[in-house]
Amino acid sequence: MACICPIENGTEAIEIFRKYTHNCFYDGLDVTSYIFGLINICFWMCAQFPQLYKTFKTKKPESLSITFLVMWLGGDITNLLGCIFTDQTQVQLLTSIYFVLIDIIMLSQYAWYLLICRKKYNKGDYQILSSDSSITTPPDNISDNAIVDEEDFNGYSQVSNSRFIIVLMTLLYVFAQEYFMSSSEESNDLPYCGEKDYSLLERIIGDVSAWISGLLYFFGRIPQIIHIYRTKNVDGLSILLFIMATIANIFYSLSLFISGIDLTDPTFYEAKLAYIIGSFFVIPMSLVVITQYYYYRYIKDWWIHRKDEKQPLLTGVDQ
Repeated sequence: MACICPIENGTEAIEIFRKYTHNCFYDGLDVTSYIFGLINICFWMCAQFPQLYKTFKTKKPESLSITFLVMWLGGDITNLLGCIFTDQTQVQLLTSIYFVLIDIIMLSQYAWYLLICRKKYNKGDYQILSSDSSITTPPDNISDNAIVDEEDFNGYSQVSNSRFIIVLMTLLYVFAQEYFMSSSEESNDLPYCGEKDYSLLERIIGDVSAWISGLLYFFGRIPQIIHIYRTKNVDGLSILLFIMATIANIFYSLSLFISGIDLTDPTFYEAKLAYIIGSFFVIPMSLVVITQYYYYRYIKDWWIHRKDEKQPLLTGVDQ
């Protein structure tokens, strides 16, 4: 729905953003914050595709913690509830629905390959394992895994092209719909942008959903960190998932900080702080997962091999 922007300190809002995004931006910082928010959404929309493709190719979801996936889904569901009860834009609502659907697909993949397929082919090449146990891979699969690693980026790019086009067309449709709706409105009786009389129940549900979502995003990384530490296995993990998630959280955090943080404002602690916890404070946790991946994937074997090469030399010196 179209809206109007009040004049602040003698400055009118930038018209193009008011008309097409229904937001009041008065300077470059406001625009930069909004652009960073859009970049965050773009990275999140592509973040799960590498993991979906990796699991499809390797048929090994054991590197992912089921607790991590469930908590991630819970965070996206509560985020969706927050969008519904706080009357967010169609773009935010559709992206929230999209995130929930992608999470469900990832969980379905996990259940299919780890539970259904492993039980079905229990007498063949598969072995039933719990989500927190290490995987025993037959020797003849080693060369196949190497081929999968080499083709990971190329295969992913082919799979994701069509999905990216679908996502882009959806966003264009939503923007076009909002444009035609806004152009048909008369400006005389339009409300102020962002102005809405929320009921007490709506505010409570929205704020509680924001806090639950932020805490689930933050604590959800911990089961994944523990899982990798216990299993020492990252074969079925696509590191692009966490790299793109980290980049998305960086841009979203910058968007929040640029838009301004007032610690004396009581409304800051109602929801905005929860968004900061669910984005900025998640970054170090994701970096731990990324470090674990490279350690167990590359550095550990290199270090063991290096120690084995040095051992004969040390033995000769002792003699």
